[in-house]
Amino acid sequence: MKAENSSPKIDYDVAIVGAGPVGLATALGLRQRGIENIIVLDQTRAFRKVGQGVDLLPNGLKAVKYIDNQAYENIKETGQTFSNPPEPNPESESKKNQSSPEWTTRNVNGQKIRSFVLKYDEWFDKYGEGRVSISWYDLQTQLRMLLPSDRLKTNHRCVNVVPEPELKCVRADFIYNQGVEANRTNKTVENRDSFYLDIGLTNTGCTAQLTIPSAVNAPGNFFLII
Repeated sequence: MKAENSSPKIDYDVAIVGAGPVGLATALGLRQRGIENIIVLDQTRAFRKVGQGVDLLPNGLKAVKYIDNQAYENIKETGQTFSNPPEPNPESESKKNQSSPEWTTRNVNGQKIRSFVLKYDEWFDKYGEGRVSISWYDLQTQLRMLLPSDRLKTNHRCVNVVPEPELKCVRADFIYNQGVEANRTNKTVENRDSFYLDIGLTNTGCTAQLTIPSAVNAPGNFFLII
């Protein structure tokens, strides 16, 4: 048993709760800056094809390209397929004569209020980068493939984030599910897990602002994302 107020074993410098596109992109961006002792946790037991389509506008695509060029190319290719599914006869005259697709907003009388084109090339010509539509799952998958598997834990639901000012760290508590017991009770076994972050707490709240220890080659402040 540890003595009271003894220093706990430090697990990670950064914990990101939620393995969606934003959480994964944040982890990849921090790793690119040299902050590698990161863990991303998500309550899902398995990554499945869920969610709707999302639009990546020029700034979003530029951010992905900065994180990883191959992911950028894959997302562009996947997005173009998502937006332009193959036609039975793509060379038909009707197809050739179609105008560029538009997203149009109309009022209750059917009058056009505003519209914008959806074609990648037209966005690229105007903003120096295009626009793609892609499914949420495909975007998540492309980003997840860039993160080492040991930096991602599924089946971990965050239930508590506790500042430990005396120990100069933050404790994050999680529940993970081990499935059904083998004693025929058909009860699901839930276990608790805790991680300690080697940081000085500078603020509290749903998003805790944290200070990276001097040993980490990174800017002075960042966020525990929940």
